[in-house]
Amino acid sequence: MLNYPIDLIYSSDLGRAIQTAEIVGQKIGVEVKQTPALREMGFGAWEGLLIEEIKKDHLDTYTTWRNEPHLVNIEGGETLHIIKERVDNFIKEINEKYDNKHILLVSHSVTVRVMLLSFLISGMENIYRIKQDNTALNMVEFRDYGPVVLKMNDTSHIKNNEKINNSALE
Repeated sequence: MLNYPIDLIYSSDLGRAIQTAEIVGQKIGVEVKQTPALREMGFGAWEGLLIEEIKKDHLDTYTTWRNEPHLVNIEGGETLHIIKERVDNFIKEINEKYDNKHILLVSHSVTVRVMLLSFLISGMENIYRIKQDNTALNMVEFRDYGPVVLKMNDTSHIKNNEKINNSALE
C-alpha cells in the first residue's frame, strides 16, 4: 500500500480502523482524520453477540439477513440503505473538497462493501457478492463520468499466514 501516493487519510472513528489508519499515517507522515461516516454498520440488538446467539434469539431476522440483507432492519441498528446514504454523502463531500487528491479511507467490512456496490451502481441485495478480507485494499479512481473500481480485496501486502477473516458478514 505504501507504493501509492497518499495525500489524506480518513478513518472510521472506531478502534480497529483508527489503529490501522494510524500505522499507515505514521509510516508516511500523514495525519489521520476520523469520521463517523466510515463507521461499521450499527448492528443494534446484535452488537457483541456471537452468530450462534443471534441465530438462537433472532432467527427470523438472521435468516432474512443471510437471504435478503437489503430488507433487514435489525432492532436498534442501521439498514444497508442508511449506510449507503451515509457513505455516498461522505464520498460526495470529499470529492468536492479534495479534487485530484489521493485519499486513503479506512473503514469496516459492511461499510466498504456498501461503498463498492454504490460505486458499481449495484443494489444492496448483492452485498454477499463482494468479498472483503481484513485490511484488504480497494482502489477507486473518480473520473468525470463517475467512479472506476481499479482493485478489490487486494491483500498482497500481508503474508498468507497473517490473514484474518472475521467479517460481520461471514
